[in-house]
Amino acid sequence: FFELNKLFLVALKHTKDVLTGSQASNETKVQLYGYFKQATIGDSNFEIPQGDPEEWINFAKYKAWETTNGLSKQDAMRKFITVLI
Repeated sequence: FFELNKLFLVALKHTKDVLTGSQASNETKVQLYGYFKQATIGDSNFEIPQGDPEEWINFAKYKAWETTNGLSKQDAMRKFITVLI
């Protein structure tokens, strides 16, 4: 577990560079968000965000996190790293 945690922290340091230096799709970005939230917080436990339909990104981020519910923090870290590379 310790090695995985170290790899995850290294991946986090490089996330911004990877995402801004590439043509990462919005789908990839929100997928990474979901795995990040699951790895650092755990299952989402709030309701679907309400508000302006133009703010689709908030809904997409919520759905990405919600789809990871039940995934262990370690598995979420592994998936985050896999998607990032």
